[in-house]
This record gives sequence, structure tokens and C-alpha cells, in this order.
Amino acid sequence: MSFDLVQSTTRRSRELENVARDVYQTAMYGLEQRRDAERVSEGIRAKIEFGEAYGQAVERMKTASLDDLRSTNYLEDVEGQIRERIGNVRDPELRGMMIREAGVAKGHAVEQHRAIYFQKNLEDQQATSLKNTQRLVSRAISAAPTAQAPSQADAWKQVEDEHIRTLAVLRMTGVWTAEQEYALAKRFYRETGEALIAQDPKKAEAFINQFKDEIEGDDYRKMKALLDQKLKEKKSFDAYAALHKEFEGDPQKMRAALLDPDRARALELDPSEIREAENLISDLEKTRAAVFEKTEAGYVSMAAAGKLKKSAIIADVNAGRISPVKGQHWIDKLEKDRDEKTDWMAFVKLEDKILRGGATVDDITKASGIGWKDRARLMSTLYTRSREVNRESEKAAKDYIKSQLVSTGPLGNPLPAEWERVYLAYQALDNYSDEARKAGKPWSLDQYMDYAKKLSNHYRPTIQSKVQDQMTALHGGAQSPGTQGTPAAAQAAPKGPAKRKPGESIDDFLKRTQGGQ
Repeated sequence: MSFDLVQSTTRRSRELENVARDVYQTAMYGLEQRRDAERVSEGIRAKIEFGEAYGQAVERMKTASLDDLRSTNYLEDVEGQIRERIGNVRDPELRGMMIREAGVAKGHAVEQHRAIYFQKNLEDQQATSLKNTQRLVSRAISAAPTAQAPSQADAWKQVEDEHIRTLAVLRMTGVWTAEQEYALAKRFYRETGEALIAQDPKKAEAFINQFKDEIEGDDYRKMKALLDQKLKEKKSFDAYAALHKEFEGDPQKMRAALLDPDRARALELDPSEIREAENLISDLEKTRAAVFEKTEAGYVSMAAAGKLKKSAIIADVNAGRISPVKGQHWIDKLEKDRDEKTDWMAFVKLEDKILRGGATVDDITKASGIGWKDRARLMSTLYTRSREVNRESEKAAKDYIKSQLVSTGPLGNPLPAEWERVYLAYQALDNYSDEARKAGKPWSLDQYMDYAKKLSNHYRPTIQSKVQDQMTALHGGAQSPGTQGTPAAAQAAPKGPAKRKPGESIDDFLKRTQGGQ
């Protein structure tokens, strides 16, 4: 083999070795790059996990009580979990990276823990100091002379001294800023003064005068204005109480005495105080009127059921549930009207007045010629039906019935028998509309008017019966049949509507009672 051939072979071998080395180095570099990328990716993932774990611990601290913060190490569990996580990592560089990230996350969490603890501890101390202030306010309100504090002024000064000592302790802790401490100091005087004004204006006046130099300026002016108003109200109320006692709660006598100039001077009332006392008397009148009205409404129902007794009325008079005058009226009425029959015309006119919103309890209780059961029906109308949303529909239906059944008789007035027919038609309309309302299907205006037309046709008298009604009116006068003998309308129209058969429809009932007409 020639020398040149050997050199050429050696050169090619070296070139191949260089190529192989370059390939190997490139491969190793690529492998190292991938390893670094995976290490960085894992480090970033660990950083996020560590931050989230400590972040959750911080969130639990925010909602924890101060006692829980003092007794529980919220970071300890997280630190143990992270330590275990890092211990399973074999790559030393990755482990070092994770240890650094865990330390950073823990450092942030520790700082947040300190801030949360400081804020909660500060809030707790502030809340405690506010409670102490409120406790001292309560003590000042109820303060009374003792052996150690023989006067009322001494008793208040004793509480104030404790308040000052409490503020001195707080000043050293730094719980409040200077402005906050000043506000807390003045709060003691303001809240004590306001509470005393509400409870005992005279006592409040003494407190305000004693501590006027310690009370903040705006607070002092507001309390003085409120105190002056309360003192005037107290004078008015004291005068009202004296008159109430003297005249046994009779508003009319109380007002007459109050408006007497000599009596007003004796009570030491100025014009504004007289007006205030008169307002109290007016309130008394309204209250008494409401109580009396409720009592009388109950009397009507009891009388209709035959349960109203003279002894119960006297007991209500003694208890102030009804006035002596009204009580005597009911005792007289109970005896006189025990068997009273209903005057149909009086009933219809009073019910019309109720439906138009113009009637009162007195109109019902004082009305004559109305039986107790019908009087109870009218009272029910006053308190229930007249206040329902479909009142206008009912009123329109009853107006239509009356326009169809009431005419002018030979003497220039409606015939008595016609009022009974109107009464019966009203009763039928009430009964059937009530059934619909109780079933949850109150009638519309069209339904009211449709049934009003059927009732009008049902109760409209024949020519023969109308002539008979006119003859009865000519011979018997114009009295309502409800007050004497057998009602004339009994021959012309049955009283069936109040006794419809179970399950019978309105149309079937009308066909039955009209005899197929």
C-alpha cells in the first residue's frame, strides 16, 4: 500500500470520527434541551400549585375567627404537603427550583397571615372598646346615688371617671387614632344624654347641665333642642294624664276643661302645649271610637244568635269597651227590639247606602224596623262585601233589580209589597254570588247583571198580583209588610232563592220555582 493511500484512508477515518462526534454532541445537546424544558415546565407547574395551596390557606384565614387564628396554624398543613411533594423529586436541579418556589409562596402567605391577624386583632380590640363604652353608657343611664356617691351628680361622675381610665388604657395600645379616640370619648356623653332624654327628660336636663363642657358642641345643641321638645311633650302628656284621671277618660269633658283658659293656666300650658294635649285627646277619641265600634259589631252578631245579655253589656261598660250612653242604648234596644221584624224598605235603603260607602256602624245599630238577623247581615255587608273589589258590580246589579221591581203606587209611593220582593232578590243575589266567591270564582259584572235580570223576571209580579198589591196599599196604608201580619209578596213570589236544593243550578232552580214560565 502506498504512502498516499494510507494518508487518504487516515484522513477519511478522522473525518468520519468528527462527523460521528458532531452527531453525538448534537443529539446530547437536544436531549439536554428537552430535559431543561421539562424541568422548567415542571418548576412552573409546581410554582402554581404551591401558590394555590397557600392561597387557599390564606382564604380560610380571612373567614376564620380571631380565636381560630390564634389556635390554628393554617400554613403548617400546606407546608407538610409541599415538603412531601418535593421529597419525591429525584432531579436535584428541579428539586432546588421547587424548594425556592415553595419558599417564595410561603413568604407571601406568612405576610398575608400577619396582615389578617393584625386586622382581626385590631377589630376585636375596637369592638371590645365599643362594648365597654356601651356598658358605661348603660351604667350612666341607670346610675343612682350610693354610699360612695351620695348625689346623682356624684354617681354620674363615678361612671365618667371609669370612662376616662378606659380611654387612657386604649391610648397606650394604639387601637384608635387620635380622631377616633376623640369621637369615642364624646360618644359616651352623647348616647347617655340621648337615652336619658327619651326616658326621663328632667334627669337628662341635669346630666346635660353637669357635663356641658365635655359634650361636643354640635351634640350639645342637638340635645338641647331635643330636650326642650321632650319637656314640652311631657308637660302636655302630664296635663292629659291629669284630665284623663279627673274625667275618667271622657274625651269631651277633657277637651272642654283643656280649652278653659283658667284651667290651662293652672296646668301651666302654653298654646303649643295645649295643642299637643288636644292631639292626645283626639287620638283617645279615635281609639275609643274604634273599640266601641268593634264592640257594637259584636253585639249585632250576638243579638242575631240570641246570645246578647244585659250583664255582658254592663261588663263592657265597666271595662271601657263601650260608653255608658251606648251601653244604655243597647240595653233598651235589647228589650224593645227582641222580636222586631224587618221593614223591607228600611233594609233595602240601608244596604244601598252601605254599598255606596255612606253608612256607619251607628246607622245599622240605630236603624229601626230591622230584625236582628237582617241587622247582622247588614253588618257583614259593611265589613266584608262592601269592601271587596267587585262591590261596584254588585251595586250595579242591585240598582237594576230595584229599578225593575219598585214602581209608584196609587198614593204616590212605592208599594210595600215591592220592597219585600227587592229584599228577597237581594238575598238571592247575595247567597249565590257568595257561593261563587267562596269557590274562588267571583262573578264579573256581566255575571252579576245576567243573574240580576233573571231575578227581576222571577220576582216581577203578575198584573193580577200587582192590582192586589195596590188594593192592599189603599186599604192598609203604606206600611211595610215586614212590620205587620203576613207579607203581601208571599202570595206573589216564593222565598225559594234562600233554599236552593243541593247541586241544583241557578237556571234549574228558576225553572222549578217559576213553574215553567
